Amino acid sequence: MTKPDGVIAFHLSNLYLDLPPVVEQIVRDAGFQAVLVLDRPHATDLTAPSDWVLVTRSTTFLRLPEIAACSTLIVPRSRLPVWTDQFSNVFQILK
Repeated sequence: MTKPDGVIAFHLSNLYLDLPPVVEQIVRDAGFQAVLVLDRPHATDLTAPSDWVLVTRSTTFLRLPEIAACSTLIVPRSRLPVWTDQFSNVFQILK
């Protein structure tokens, strides 16, 4: 359970699977909103790129300039059912 203005950050970097649409569908089904944040460091940095999904019920948080400037909506995958304990299909989310 999160506070009404709480945020959960999911680290979803993966070379082979497109995980953000899966998480977005699950959280939308639960009444949350999700945005994608792609961290792409400069070539001279010694860090690797990473993909994050921020999940919240707070539209105020998503409208903060520092969040809105670095986040994008998650592109849905067509015909991708919501994953549950009874259903998942890794082949559908291969990149």
